[in-house]
Formats: sequence, C-alpha cells, structure tokens
Amino acid sequence: MEFKISDKIAWRKIDGLLYIVTIPDSYLHLLNETSTLIWELIVKDKNKTEIVKNICNEFDVEPAVAEKDIKTFLSQLKQKGIIKQ
Repeated sequence: MEFKISDKIAWRKIDGLLYIVTIPDSYLHLLNETSTLIWELIVKDKNKTEIVKNICNEFDVEPAVAEKDIKTFLSQLKQKGIIKQ
C-alpha cells in the first residue's frame, strides 16, 4: 500500500461528497467529486499510478495534468495529517 489513512481522522461519504474530520483540531474538510474519487481509490489501496489512470478515465484529463494535481492534493492530505506515505 502506497498510502495509509491516519487513525486520527473520521470520515463519511454523504450524497456523493466526502467529509473528513481531523480529530486533533476538530476541523471538517469537504472533498469535491474529484477528491472524493481519489479518496475512494486510496481506500482501495490503489497506488499513485492507478489513481492517475482512474482520474484520467473518469474526467477526461491529460495524464500530466492529473498527476500534477493529484500530487498536490496528496501532499495537502499528508500535510494535514489525513494520510501517511
């Protein structure tokens, strides 16, 4: 597994969107449709290459653009303590 979900969060998908609460600061993070799909792929133990491929297929974006945006998003999740690598 390339990514590990932190044990210091709680999350739930409601009406197609994902809500994540970081327990240490009680902050609520709302993920959009694209970010929610990335999260679901992380939960399914997909690696970064598989995530990029899925995002390209689902949203018709170029792999280089998807990879850059996914890298930024994953970096933000890591910085906020939501995932670990």
